[in-house]
Amino acid sequence: MPTIVDYQFREAAANTFSLPFPLTSGTEASLTTINLTATSATDRLFFSATVGWLPELLLLTPVLPTLTVRIRQGGSAPNNPVIFETTDSTSLGTGSLIPLLSAPITTSIHHTNVAGSAGSQSYFLTVELEGIGSASVSGPVHLSGMSISL
Repeated sequence: MPTIVDYQFREAAANTFSLPFPLTSGTEASLTTINLTATSATDRLFFSATVGWLPELLLLTPVLPTLTVRIRQGGSAPNNPVIFETTDSTSLGTGSLIPLLSAPITTSIHHTNVAGSAGSQSYFLTVELEGIGSASVSGPVHLSGMSISL
């Protein structure tokens, strides 16, 4: 019978802590971290994350910036292993974009993984801005994880 070995979460609501904060294109920013303990290398890990972000459009440009959301193991630096990655963006098409300049986007992810080793490990939620334009993390920011022994 599966048993929950460990559970942890971190979150920040919009406009709390240091939110919102601007992103620098091409720089990976660490948003939050959790630590999970596995009792066996075969334990299953379940992750859930949410990042609220606000693209800032250039007038008359139909393309928004692209946000890459990652979960890294062991640290937030680019040389730490990525255990999950997804990219989110929106194309608004042509026409007047002025009413849409402040429309927030929420990126949510769910991911499962095998622990690979017993013991405690840190997991980092990071984002990286790419493409044309600028954006800021507006919140909410949420990362939760669970270790399950089978």
